[in-house]
Parts: sequence; structure tokens; C-alpha cells
Amino acid sequence: MTWPLATFGRCDRNGYRHQPNNAETRVGIFRFRPNQGRCRLKIVRLSGVMMTLIARSRVCLPAVMMVLVVSMQAQAASFMARDHLVVDLRFGVEWLRCTVGKVWNGETCVGEAVRLNHEQIEIAIEQASEQLGEGWRLPSLQELEGLICKECGRPMIDAVIFPGTETEPYWTGEENGFSAKNYFFSVNFFNGWTFGRFPPSKPLAVRLVRDRN
Repeated sequence: MTWPLATFGRCDRNGYRHQPNNAETRVGIFRFRPNQGRCRLKIVRLSGVMMTLIARSRVCLPAVMMVLVVSMQAQAASFMARDHLVVDLRFGVEWLRCTVGKVWNGETCVGEAVRLNHEQIEIAIEQASEQLGEGWRLPSLQELEGLICKECGRPMIDAVIFPGTETEPYWTGEENGFSAKNYFFSVNFFNGWTFGRFPPSKPLAVRLVRDRN
């Protein structure tokens, strides 16, 4: 039995190129409705870290607005996208921008994601190492949870930084030490929840990471 080989985008020979700062990309809308139903707050993110707040109807709570703005700005400022790679400034790592199975075409991730068990992931890591250099691995639970964006809707991740993310669980390389069985943690980008009871034989989506030197 064979499984689809993972394909990874390549770096250009001159190094990584930053995305243009003036590229205004509308990536999604989050609507907030207070319990009183008095207003609707629409948040549109532009250029990665710039956001425009549009309040409709009557008065919205300033504190709620401030929390949403600070939260989304802080997360966006934590990442630096460079073609098919994303630098995570909080943990000192770099991510593959696309889920394993998809390819960065210069603008977004295209193709079909593959679901792999831990044995197949070892093969995918070997392929990534051959094409992109050494050091690729599964993320820790903390690293993968750090990609969750609770204000981003579904999938619960910044869709500009990580386009084409599946709304489903992704593997971590961290074993659940509280379980008597050989279970590993996963993070679900549909609801942002962590689950620690999948055996390594179960196929799940994968995003690889490596430490920055």
C-alpha cells in the first residue's frame, strides 16, 4: 500500500522575500454581538497587523473593542511570513506555511492535505529534510497551541499567515504522559481544543516545524 508523497515548496537562491507591507488583503470578518444586542462590531484585518474597526448601530463596549484589537495585533506581530516559511518569534522556530501535502505557489497553499500516522510522518520529515534542509519535526503541544487564533473564526488560525489550514486535528510530537497508553496530543483548528488520546497509528493532518539556528 502506498500513500501520497508530501511535496514542499523551495526557497529561492537569494534567500527569503518578505511580503509587501502595503498589500491590503481582506482575510475575514468577525462579528461581535453583546448580550444586550445593542451593536454589531465588525473587524477586518488589513496588511497583516493593521485592522479597521467598523461599529454599527449604537454604542459598543470600549473594553471589548480594546481586548479584540490588542489580541489580534499581538498575534499577527508574532509571525513573519517569508514565502513558504513562517518565522514564529515567540518560540524561535519556523513553520512550513502549508499543511503537509499542499504546496506554496507564491500566493497561497494549493493541493490536497494528507493525513499521516507517526510512521508516515517520519517519511515526510525525511522528504522535507532533503528538499528544505535538516531539522524538521512535529511541533510540541505549546508550539502548536500557539497558532490558535480565537478571534479568527474557522479555521482558528490566521488565514493570511497559514492559508489553507484544515478545520480538523493536527498532530503534535508530544506524548500524553498522563495516559497509560501510547497516546499523543493533537490540536484541533475547528474549535481550538487539545486532545490527548489519539494513538500514533491514527492518520491526522500535519504541519512541520524546526528550530531556528
